[in-house]
Amino acid sequence: MSDYRTVPIGQIIPRGTQVRQVFDREFLDELKESMTNDGMLCPLLVRETDGKLEIIAGEQRWKAAKSAGLKEIPVVILNVDNTRAVELAFIENAKRRDLTSKEREDAVAAMWQSGKYKTHTDIADRLGVGRDWISTLLSSRDDRKRLQVGNDVSTKVIDTTRCLDDESRVELIKATQAGKITKEAHAVGKLATMVKQAKKEVRPAIVKALADEEISTEEAKEIAEVAEDKHQVRDLVHAKKTHGPDELKKTTSIIKRSKARGETPAPIRTIIKGPEKDWNFTVETIQNARDTLYMVNASSLKKMSPIWKKKVHSILLDIDKYIAEALEAIKER
Repeated sequence: MSDYRTVPIGQIIPRGTQVRQVFDREFLDELKESMTNDGMLCPLLVRETDGKLEIIAGEQRWKAAKSAGLKEIPVVILNVDNTRAVELAFIENAKRRDLTSKEREDAVAAMWQSGKYKTHTDIADRLGVGRDWISTLLSSRDDRKRLQVGNDVSTKVIDTTRCLDDESRVELIKATQAGKITKEAHAVGKLATMVKQAKKEVRPAIVKALADEEISTEEAKEIAEVAEDKHQVRDLVHAKKTHGPDELKKTTSIIKRSKARGETPAPIRTIIKGPEKDWNFTVETIQNARDTLYMVNASSLKKMSPIWKKKVHSILLDIDKYIAEALEAIKER
């Protein structure tokens, strides 16, 4: 049942747990001007409690009406309990774009904590939304409190970083808050997935380098594949800053190839400062020559004409001479 009335504004009180917690001053000023000229056109939703009328939905309009000096305003009085009041407030506000993520999370949490709903699906059905959305709001609210991230961080950003450990996650979220990394949830999610490929102990250092614009996303991916600790991250970032992007790429390539051969890579600083890159080039060249030669079926040489056999013979003698010289050069002394 509902009852439409015009009541003294002093009879109305705000609800202690309103869905909306942040009020736009500019919007309130616009409402005030409108109400000064035309009065309040849309009634508040209220319920009777302790001789007063408690706001269910419409607190912004009530604030603007008070500011405009209105003595009486229209209301719709509803006979509802606390749980239903929260539901109505949420339905009234939840799909408005200017409602913050935290306000949505807190409103759904109030419904869940009321004990009137057995599952997230029950709340979703009551509000006409998807169950996953309700679950995401509740889990993100828990994470927001546990990780102590700001109220201005969106639910989507909190949710898309869930694949990371807490330390890396906080670093990434803080970077979005500081404007160092985009706040767009899809892009943040892609960064989180990329950072997750790194070892846990190096993730925060990679996020920091990204946030400080020392490396690109692609360079961060290269570092994530090879770095064993935060010191190696700093060495690789320093290599890029000192010698350029090519130096970073060459160094990470050497490390990856060493690992692929089952070898322990040389220290990063040794690779950067020493002859490792030249040695790596030499080894790769010899390996490529070997692999190319293996592509030729030796028995097929029998079918060659005498002229071609002569050419192959000369080439093989040259290769044999090089191999003998190379084996002599690397012989242990």
